[in-house]
Amino acid sequence: MQFSNDIVDEFIEFYRGDYYKPATLIRFRRDILRFFNYAWDHGVQDVENIDIPLVESYKLSLVDTDVPVTSRYYGKCAKLAQKTVEEKLQVIKNFLKWSVYRYGV
Repeated sequence: MQFSNDIVDEFIEFYRGDYYKPATLIRFRRDILRFFNYAWDHGVQDVENIDIPLVESYKLSLVDTDVPVTSRYYGKCAKLAQKTVEEKLQVIKNFLKWSVYRYGV
């Protein structure tokens, strides 16, 4: 199953049913799309081909990411906080669990 906006929409709709706040769903969408872009840049275009080394390399890239200018922590921290990295990885984990549940991938 290839990465697509339709797949992301389905994933977000699944969580909308659990009454997540709109801001949380926006964050889920943003985080999963960033991961898809990272995977695409590393030659992975299908959900079936996501593996542990890819997720680990994404984690390392997140750990090395500068705090965005738009963050309230800009100027206070140089890199993303560990909690932020863990939240972004949790979205990927939830997506992968959902894709197994939904598509058997």
